[in-house]
Amino acid sequence: MHKIKSDQRERQLQVVIGTNDDSFINLVSELLKKVIQDKYDLKIKSFFYGEELLEFAENKSVDVFILVVNNIRFRHFYPPQERIEKSLHLITQIRAKYKKPIIALTGSSVIGRNEITDANFFFHLPFKGKDFMKAIDKCFEMLHEFDMSKSR
Repeated sequence: MHKIKSDQRERQLQVVIGTNDDSFINLVSELLKKVIQDKYDLKIKSFFYGEELLEFAENKSVDVFILVVNNIRFRHFYPPQERIEKSLHLITQIRAKYKKPIIALTGSSVIGRNEITDANFFFHLPFKGKDFMKAIDKCFEMLHEFDMSKSR
């Protein structure tokens, strides 16, 4: 894991999780805390609906998005395949507008890496915790504020 300068310890780190699964949110929150330790002021916000997630991102500064493609719902009811397409479009929107790291996951055998091209990292559920934690760490390296290579 990368080293943090002491003046960055107070920086807030906002992570948004898009899913309807509370146990997933709890697991990812614990993994984030393991990676972050006490280095940042970690803020985690989760959303069931894609529209609420976008509204939050519009009004707050989000550093990392973690999205479970097949578990994001929308206010309007969509059949499963159309809902997945909406979720994939959501990832594309987030990537284009916010240009922040995205970790996409899926529990569906129908969705693979080829369908999720706009995410920086992709995992099938269940995933290996160590691999996921490495992806989280790489997300921080991708953020300008966390790029330690420029300060060396």
